[in-house]
Amino acid sequence: ARKALEANPNEIEYGYRAGLMLFQLGRADEALPYFNTVVQFRPAHEGAVFNLGRTLQILCRVEEGQRYIDSIPQIRDLHQKAMLAEQQVQTYPENPDYWIELAGYMIQMGFSDRAESALNAAIALKPDELSLLSDLANLAFSRGDTTMAIARYN
Repeated sequence: ARKALEANPNEIEYGYRAGLMLFQLGRADEALPYFNTVVQFRPAHEGAVFNLGRTLQILCRVEEGQRYIDSIPQIRDLHQKAMLAEQQVQTYPENPDYWIELAGYMIQMGFSDRAESALNAAIALKPDELSLLSDLANLAFSRGDTTMAIARYN
């Protein structure tokens, strides 16, 4: 199931639900890889981060688990900033700076597809801004799409 999630990160919520069910059944050792995978692909998935922390604590990795739990306020703050950025692009869609800001939050949250859309919107508004093309290439590279990354760099 973990390999299927790695091949299909868009289905990450299924991994979270599987981990949660295993956790609720008292099978923390089996839930751990699911929560780890979800957090790897969606570092701002509040439920997965929290339950990863709880799982680690149950597995006697108390300090490590507490670090995840302690990161929840920062994740909530990130979600709030992302919502604000989404409102700004809806209100001022002609402002490329708002699209760039939204792309940054989407990258931090693990939504590379939404980050790519926001960067493309910014590029459409500022086609001569080379740093945006570089950001798009870096995003493609981080997703493992070296062909697209090279095409963007050229």
